[in-house]
Amino acid sequence: MNRDRIGNGSSGASPSNDASTTVNFQAVASLDPQMSAGSTVTVSITASVGIPTPDLRVQVSQASKTLGGTMRAAGTSPPVVTLAAGTGSLTYSSNCPGIKVIISDVSGGTALGQAKFDISYDSGNSWAHTGVTTTASYSIPDGVAAGNVVGFPAGTYGVDQSWEGTAATVRSTEGNSYTFTQATASIQPVFRHASSTADGKSALFFAGAQYLRSTDAAVYNIFSNDPAFTLAYRVAYTAADALGTVCGPANSGSSNKKRRFGQSVLGNGRQSHSWFNDAGTNATNDSTADNTSTSAVNVEWDSAGSNSTIQVRVNNGSNQGPAGTQNIGTLTTNRLSIGAEDDNVAGVFLSGLFYDLILYSSQKGASDLGNINTALANGTS
Repeated sequence: MNRDRIGNGSSGASPSNDASTTVNFQAVASLDPQMSAGSTVTVSITASVGIPTPDLRVQVSQASKTLGGTMRAAGTSPPVVTLAAGTGSLTYSSNCPGIKVIISDVSGGTALGQAKFDISYDSGNSWAHTGVTTTASYSIPDGVAAGNVVGFPAGTYGVDQSWEGTAATVRSTEGNSYTFTQATASIQPVFRHASSTADGKSALFFAGAQYLRSTDAAVYNIFSNDPAFTLAYRVAYTAADALGTVCGPANSGSSNKKRRFGQSVLGNGRQSHSWFNDAGTNATNDSTADNTSTSAVNVEWDSAGSNSTIQVRVNNGSNQGPAGTQNIGTLTTNRLSIGAEDDNVAGVFLSGLFYDLILYSSQKGASDLGNINTALANGTS
């Protein structure tokens, strides 16, 4: 239909950020011979759910990530395999490859130049090249990782050995590019490609001894002096009945200058959640309806601050926080970590997949909390 002008719009509902709106227009003039002036045109508009701009968001699938130079090894006595930028770059955004290498054939020998490997760009969901002979410097020939170089040292290779790319730095996605980084290769989380996770979104895999840290003041100051806040994250725990930290604001000055939000040990399976304040006081939530699941879950904490009630919700359910008022900590923070509590000594590490984190320096209401839950579940903004 061709028309030169449409006007006189009317609608029975106001557009919103999470609803469908039908708008009726009257055609004032038209070039379509079958449509006379005054005819009604109905247009349906569906807007996506939106959330208030967070003070901090770390959405792994969209974040800029710099891969580490030493790949995470598994298997029996694996040699140290490295990853270098080569003619490419180790910094990626939404297109980050999940580089995984496995030894697939040692029938011709177990030494460098004899053993053969397969390489994947999606964390082992599929294999881009198979039966490639190990070499000291293998330049990835194609795909988004083209030009990156996998380095195989001299050593003994076996078919139970594998290596995955790690995340050395992750930058926040709310628009400020705050950096979460880890210089030590052995405690960098593994980057997992979306096609390899049950949630269908890229994630960081923490195996119980890894974490990333930010020392950006705008990030850690949100947790100073018993503030109002809303913290929500999407994770999939892989360890049952384990203490594990998803988000850990802390002060490096001495022990116990921390807060911790994460998994709890309640004897009821994976889906138990707790926080600890800087005095060691804790509150727990036991989601007994689904307490053995390894599926991803949204956990949300909020408080009005100044010794108020701490609330916790799982997948936007009802508040299951503790009765009475609680103080989340009055000591000044100077860092915020993902994957560990991190005061003078890092500990209480996360075991699981970390997908997303959203943080506000205010307590959000029910409508915003519902939209935040949807954004975490769907990987939207």
